[in-house]
Amino acid sequence: MLRPRSFRRTVFPPITLEQFLAAVPKYDGPLVTDEMMEAGLAEEAKRRWRDKCG
Repeated sequence: MLRPRSFRRTVFPPITLEQFLAAVPKYDGPLVTDEMMEAGLAEEAKRRWRDKCG
């Protein structure tokens, strides 16, 4: 749904780049590969299937 520009600004007030970067979660772990993401998604799909079907 489109909203007037004034509405969007009240919901999401503008912030500076520094404020945005300060809010980004920090991650110091190993680099995440596509294979790791696919494995995680497959495991979550299996878990949800087991929860749903027993």
